[in-house]
Amino acid sequence: MAGEKEVSAAYREQAKRWHPDRGGGEEAARRMAEINHAYDLLRASFSHEAAPQPPRPRRRRTPRGSWLSDAVRKALGPDVKLMADAHGTWTVSEAKTFCRMVEDCDLYWLEEPVTADDKTGLAEVRRASSVPIATGESEFTRHDFREIAELRAADVLQPDLAIAGGITEGLRIGAVASAYNLRLAPHLWSGAPAFAAGVALAASQSAGFILEYSLGANPLLHELVLETFPVVDGHVDVPDRPGLGITVDEDFVRRHARD
Repeated sequence: MAGEKEVSAAYREQAKRWHPDRGGGEEAARRMAEINHAYDLLRASFSHEAAPQPPRPRRRRTPRGSWLSDAVRKALGPDVKLMADAHGTWTVSEAKTFCRMVEDCDLYWLEEPVTADDKTGLAEVRRASSVPIATGESEFTRHDFREIAELRAADVLQPDLAIAGGITEGLRIGAVASAYNLRLAPHLWSGAPAFAAGVALAASQSAGFILEYSLGANPLLHELVLETFPVVDGHVDVPDRPGLGITVDEDFVRRHARD
């Protein structure tokens, strides 16, 4: 495995700050298009404010998140895969409405459309949606993921090894994904050790196929270890060094240590 396998890298771009009613969709689309040269996949991040809204007096109904997805898709063109992330903030009805509105946007997946506590609601969204559903960053152990799989509530499982039980439990979750013919995409929005563990998990599992990769300000990811994880042509090389392939920067730890 080590040094012989590449894993696709997705980039998360915070898009929720741009409001469609204020013409912000074009700015979100422009910024996401500027970085697509290095990544095969991009993800737009929405909050509850981006959920489809009911009609208001004397105003045209604005499908906020779907409007932004459409703007970004037009800016990126058809060759870059596009995801959306609702952070578990929508109701089942809002999520189903969003999925109908973005059918022409060719979304690669919709992430966490409803709260992780509502797995039956998540299954309802998936049954009604032509957009693949991804979830799992808030789940614990293989038992949560088995429930999701049994309910047919998702197409992509996203365990965060920092909370889901570490590498050993991640392997078991990978087995669940494989057994239920699902895909595995570790959630990597934390520090370098968890990122390196996620790289190893994705590369070692038959269901693994993609990585989350942040270019935002995250010292624990970009400064805590001496090694870097360069993205080349949308892929990250699997380290060939011992263990997770990382070396903690002791100077960084000392600078930030607290009594």
